Amino acid sequence: MLKYIHHSKKGLKRERNQDKILVIEKELYYLFFVFDGVSSISTSHLFIKYYIQKIRSNIHKLSPSGDNLKKILYDTHNEFFNSDTKIEGMSTLSVLFYNKLDKSAHYISIGDSRIYLFDNQFIEQITTDHSLLNSPNIITKCLGTPELTLDDFLQVEIMGTYNYLICSDGFYKLMESNLMEYFEAYNFKNQANIRKKLSSLQRKLNNDDSSYILIKHEIPRRN
Repeated sequence: MLKYIHHSKKGLKRERNQDKILVIEKELYYLFFVFDGVSSISTSHLFIKYYIQKIRSNIHKLSPSGDNLKKILYDTHNEFFNSDTKIEGMSTLSVLFYNKLDKSAHYISIGDSRIYLFDNQFIEQITTDHSLLNSPNIITKCLGTPELTLDDFLQVEIMGTYNYLICSDGFYKLMESNLMEYFEAYNFKNQANIRKKLSSLQRKLNNDDSSYILIKHEIPRRN
């Protein structure tokens, strides 16, 4: 069984929080999404809202194994361009699918939001940032651009059983400057204490919007 917490916080230098978190739980699976709207377009949050509405309306097409997730997300993206909406916007996307039956997981990531694996010994980034090497603030792939193909929605299986962190760049940039304290917080047993510590670590420091979903395997209690 999974336990998870999430939070999204407006950046101190932003007029509006353009990050968005979506969690979908069904009988057979979980889906965890983190979106980070491109801040240079003021209506990116409206684009994300539209995309989420379309995801919800299409999610019934998802197979129990989740193996057609990439096609659903790609088709949903195309619906935006084939619609009459006048909304402008772009966003990163990181999504994790977790199968409750066989405990398998896989992910899709577009842009520079990230997914990490961790346990009590290590934390490791498993996604690749789609950004310029010498200009990391310039994203080379994101939702809202008509050039995206089905191959851009690459679906990658995660081998092994781990805990997961999905987060926007506003979160992990602060984490990277104080990784040890963040890592210690992730391994607290009590979720309320994790949330409280992360809030403390980010207080008055998040110039950019900061969002995360922390997902952990619950350890069964022995009788």
